[in-house]
Amino acid sequence: MESLNKFLEIDLLSIGENKIKVYTLLAILLIYLATKLILWVIKKALFQELFFFRKDR
Repeated sequence: MESLNKFLEIDLLSIGENKIKVYTLLAILLIYLATKLILWVIKKALFQELFFFRKDR
């Protein structure tokens, strides 16, 4: 577990006092993937509702 924490604490980029670490990059990636998944689910639900609405006419 300690080696995982050490890996996540590695500085990838450092400009002045600002630092980008591995866990920051992973958090951004997880937020991006979660957003893509939520939008995909919403799109599927809306498309399915539109398809059934047209089929009923």
